[in-house]
Order: sequence, then structure tokens, then C-alpha cells
Amino acid sequence: MFSTKLIKLALPVLITMILAIILWNPVPEIPPDEESIVGDMYKESVRLLFYNVTVEVEKIRGLDVPPGTEIRVVPNKWVLEQWEYTASELKDEELFYKALLLIPEELNYTEMRNRQIGSYLAFAWKGDVYVVKEHFNPDKPGMGEALSHEMEHIFQGYYFPEHSPDTFDEEMAYSALIEGDAILLGELYARTFNFSYEPAPVPIREVLDSIFYFPYDYGKPFVTFLYLEGGWEYINMALNDPPESTEQVIHPEKYLNKELFITLSMDIIPPNQWKEIREDRLGEFFIITFLSAHINRPIAYTAAEGWNGDLFIMYSNTTDFLFIWKIAWDTEKDGIEFVQSVTTMMDNIGKKDRNVWMVDGKYYKLIENDNYTTIFAGSSKRDVLQNMISTVK
Repeated sequence: MFSTKLIKLALPVLITMILAIILWNPVPEIPPDEESIVGDMYKESVRLLFYNVTVEVEKIRGLDVPPGTEIRVVPNKWVLEQWEYTASELKDEELFYKALLLIPEELNYTEMRNRQIGSYLAFAWKGDVYVVKEHFNPDKPGMGEALSHEMEHIFQGYYFPEHSPDTFDEEMAYSALIEGDAILLGELYARTFNFSYEPAPVPIREVLDSIFYFPYDYGKPFVTFLYLEGGWEYINMALNDPPESTEQVIHPEKYLNKELFITLSMDIIPPNQWKEIREDRLGEFFIITFLSAHINRPIAYTAAEGWNGDLFIMYSNTTDFLFIWKIAWDTEKDGIEFVQSVTTMMDNIGKKDRNVWMVDGKYYKLIENDNYTTIFAGSSKRDVLQNMISTVK
């Protein structure tokens, strides 16, 4: 598991939280006094809706509900107590986003993440479906769709192997499959599924929202493409053999064609007293997000489209940072498009001096490398950046 463990959180307008948060975070046992949490009438309404949903999703999915699957109700207070972050837990993750100019220096990242936690509606964990009492109204439209969404997560956990992605790029791709699949079952249950494929739109969102929403924005069209090509057989195939990159999710035909990417390497000797805090593959989608934070999103989308692999390595000495990001491209033209887009972005937000941009006290340099690769590097120390970039191979 890579160091930042980005958790895809459901925001208020979403009907569910992502299954991954349940798998990646230790959760204590449910309070034993569940009877005291909710009234009998509410419990019975939830259980009746859940029973009706399970009957329908078995027919739609062609799979039996796993034995012993139950519906449980928990209070929002309990959820908040389990998943609140401390600043130390998110320190490296916050540094990563700020170093890449995706969030402003003054943003309290820990507070922002903790505000999101209080919006959970329903989730699946250890073979059961959970609903949050304060947010889940069984008489409200859409609640059956929410439960069917979570039931697909139950099916995924019971009938298909669990995968442990090694990189941010692979993790996002896998989450898109997991959530797109659950959205599909929910829409088939609610009879709102549109039997036609449309590529994922280029959503206009805040930077971090675009990352948190990726499994939904791109997972739905990805799974729709597979479903229209081969029905549940193709969905089951993907759950057994998930996409390996966000490129394959954004362009689903590349998943079916098994189009892969180059594995890159770099020989780097970090400065004394600096430690590596992240080594990762960020992927095509992250490049879109990185560029679109400061330039027109369709242009960013085009600039990222020729992605053919990348390697991101970041160091810190507790007070400063240094990162080297090497990206491979399908063609020379693709590399040129990326260089032009980054140059436009950095010229817009920074001041250039001797081929180094300065933005809010941080320094950045872009290099067109050989063999259709580029290197983008940054540091809070100009001399460290200059010394490091001259030695990268």
C-alpha cells in the first residue's frame, strides 16, 4: 500500500460512501446496545426496505445474497468518533498536494477532510450493510437505490477476489470499477439506467473534489461501456482482472485491448538528512487534475491523453520538500503538448528566472528528456532543486 493511502470519501450529494474506506481503515466493533440507538418503527422500516432490495438485486445481478448478510443502524456520532484524522496522519498527504500547487498554503487540510466524514449515508463492511440513522430515511426516494449500491459491494466482497493496488493510479482505477459497478446495480434497481454509453464528461469541480469524485464520474461510464459490450459477464471479468491504470478507465477500449504503459526508473541520490516519503505512479487522471487546477480543463485533458507511464518520488527533511516527476509519452507530439501546457500554467501562476519558476516561495523546473519523456521537479529550496535535477538519470 503506498504511503498516502488516499481515501475516497462520499460527499453530501453522493448517496453512498466508497467501499475502500471500509477496507483500508480499522473499525472497532459496532456498539452492543444497538437496540437503544434507534426506535422499533424506524428499524422495521429499514429492515423491510432492505429485504425488498435484496430480493430484487438477486434477480438483477444473478447472484444470491451471501448467507448472514444483515442491515445495521449506527449513529453519526459513532462514525465521527471512528474516522476523524489527526494532523500528523495527513502531514505527508497535505505536503504532497501543496507541493504540487493543488491546494493553497493557508488551507487546513485536516479540518477539510474531517468535515467530509460527517456526511456518510450508508456503507458496506465485513459482509453487512450499515446505514447512518441521522442521514438515512427509509421513506425517502433513492434509499432503495442506495442500499442496492451497497449490496453490490457485498457481492464484490463475497464472490470476487480482493485486490490491493500498489500505486495511486492503480488504486483510482480499481475504485472506479468498484463504484461504477455499484452505481450500475443501483440504477438497474431504480430503473434509471440509460442503455447507452457516453464518455465521461470533463466535470467542473474543485481540485480535490475531482479526485474524490473520480470513482463516480469515471467509474459509471467505464462500467456502462463494459456492460453494453458484454453484460454482467464483462463486469465479472473486470472484477477478477481490474483495470491497471486510470488511462484504461478514461478510455475503456484500452482496458479491453489490454493497453499497458512503460515502467520508469530514476537514479536519485537525495540530499543528506532528507528521507523519501512517497514513490508512486500518479497516472493520466492525476495529470489532468494537476494541469486543470490552473489552466482550461479541456486543454489539460488533451495534454494528458498521450500518457504512457510515470514515476513520482518525493523527499522531505521535515521542513522542506523535493519531488521529481518523470512522465513517459506515446509520441514526441504528446510530450510537446504536455510541455506547452505546463509552461502556460507556470507562466500564469509564477515568475520565471533562469529557467526556474517561483510560486509562493517554491521553485519548479521542467525538462524535456530523451525517449519521449519529460521531468517536472519542485522544491522549497532552489539550490536543492538545481543540484538534484542535474543528477537525475
